[in-house]
Amino acid sequence: NISGLIIMSKRRKNGEGSIFKIKPNKDGLKGWRIQTVYAGVRKGFTGDSEKEVRTKLNDYIESIDSGVNIHSEMTVKNIASRYLQNAIDVGRSPKTIRGYQDQINIRINPYKISKRKITELSTIDCENWINEMTNDNHSAYSIRRAVSEMSTFLRYSIQLRLITFNPVKYVGNKPHHQSREINPLSPEELNRFLSKAKDISEDYYSQVIYTGMNLL
Repeated sequence: NISGLIIMSKRRKNGEGSIFKIKPNKDGLKGWRIQTVYAGVRKGFTGDSEKEVRTKLNDYIESIDSGVNIHSEMTVKNIASRYLQNAIDVGRSPKTIRGYQDQINIRINPYKISKRKITELSTIDCENWINEMTNDNHSAYSIRRAVSEMSTFLRYSIQLRLITFNPVKYVGNKPHHQSREINPLSPEELNRFLSKAKDISEDYYSQVIYTGMNLL
């Protein structure tokens, strides 16, 4: 109960709530708190400075005014599962469905991010998730795929008016694409290859080598 710790307060003239300075106690609790009733809901925010708590309140009010459902209890796991079920219901291809299922079951649900409320998910949460996958030795390709699917699920959350932006879009630690190094044949190796290919079809193999045609 922080009410006994309040040593200063003042009323906002525009009706956005009351702001308090909190007296430090033996547990180290200190800082500022702002309380308001907006859209019929009582809400409070704490922070290290008056500016911080005002910013939190303003962001909260802007979210409500924009129509975002900030009171939703849906988690990342809930959103991913809902998106997957919708994909199944509308008849997406089996390959697409398997791709969603793999990402959800292997790279989302086993991690802490799956239990995070979608309305509280931050870019830092997403970066921590990427670090966890990296520590679990997921390949760079697999992590990029997982981030891509997560971005799809979060764009869906925006459509549902649960969030206003896509936090995974701004991560700074997504692995870069690494092209495989190509080691072309040397002139000597090429001549040896063609000499061995004469009995099969020298013209065919020459075309493959010089054009880069895929043998498969």
